[in-house]
Amino acid sequence: MSSFTGLKTINATDINNQGEIRLSSDLDAGSLGKVIISQGEGQPAIWGDNGITYAGGNGITITNTTIETDNDELTISNSSGVNKVLKTPGSITISQNTTIIDTFDGSINKTIDLEGKYLAGCGIDISGHPVPHIEADTDETTITHNAGGTEKLSVIKVPNDLTFTGYTTGTFNGSSALNINLVDTDTTYQGGTNISIGTFTTPNTINLDSNLSNIDTFSFTSTPSTTSLIGNTYPSNPTPLLYCDLSSTTNIIPSSILATKIQRTSLIRTFTNIYSEYSSNFRTSFKALSSNVMVEFRAIVRADNRVFYGGLYDYNAGSYNTDTRNRFNYNDETDQDHSVLTWWMRNLTPGNTYYISPYFRGSSSSVYIYAGHSGTIDGFAPAVMRIIDGGNNVNIY
Repeated sequence: MSSFTGLKTINATDINNQGEIRLSSDLDAGSLGKVIISQGEGQPAIWGDNGITYAGGNGITITNTTIETDNDELTISNSSGVNKVLKTPGSITISQNTTIIDTFDGSINKTIDLEGKYLAGCGIDISGHPVPHIEADTDETTITHNAGGTEKLSVIKVPNDLTFTGYTTGTFNGSSALNINLVDTDTTYQGGTNISIGTFTTPNTINLDSNLSNIDTFSFTSTPSTTSLIGNTYPSNPTPLLYCDLSSTTNIIPSSILATKIQRTSLIRTFTNIYSEYSSNFRTSFKALSSNVMVEFRAIVRADNRVFYGGLYDYNAGSYNTDTRNRFNYNDETDQDHSVLTWWMRNLTPGNTYYISPYFRGSSSSVYIYAGHSGTIDGFAPAVMRIIDGGNNVNIY
């Protein structure tokens, strides 16, 4: 095989070299992968690396044919020269109930707590790690709870006050119990049979009419207590009772006779000119129904030319009743006549109790009263004393 040594100039379309090429004075054959590189005019050619030279840069180190980053993070510089950390093509997303809790794309170091992640919502507060504490977020004005979360929620009051008017006025917010007595001023009432509604000057007043009519039944309560139907008490103007049927056997109609005393057995009494009691058996008390009563005494009286007097003695008070010592008869002989003696008691108070006993005397001794018998035929008639209610329609002159 032929060879060229030294500087030669060759014009050829092809160079078929099946041997080696040596350069410079030491005939360096180069190494695998090297190329011939010109060093400029007048300088010998040398072996080089593909004709391109690389140098390490920001974050890159080149050692021989090895290119590597300066640290564990691979960065890249943008046009402004700021290094950016490369991110992974995708990212990890952590969510709960469709709510994104956290993400990781490799751009920064991150620790993800997979023990549980909660988000506070309306009225809920969450705090604490690694075990979260969940409690109600109250305003402590309307709703409160124990700070440790061991107590139930308690309502303190409502946010706004309720203001009310009526018999009672004020406000209510639910913080304490309150009884409210209200008046529905929008309610309109109308009077009915025997019922009247107050006028503008007397509002909210319901009255029973002073004149009642068209009443089918008027019934008192049936109790041990006394019931009363009181008429007009104005003097000389009583209340009339018209068109009433009193024939029912259930009616209790007290007699106008308030009391009666009868001396049936034989009794002959002799009186001097000093008043003395006819008989203690004739002592009588009565309750006045009106301001007047009449006391009537019937017996056979003998005066023997003397005046005969009678009086009503109050044995309870120890005095004579007013206007009750009266003269009754005068027998000009020894006649024994059946006589009627009457006394009128006035100015009584209805409901009060009064006490009487008949007393008699003559103008001198002796005068007599004969009464009763012992079952014999044709004996003396009994002596009778009656107390009769005079009523209110009485005119005394």
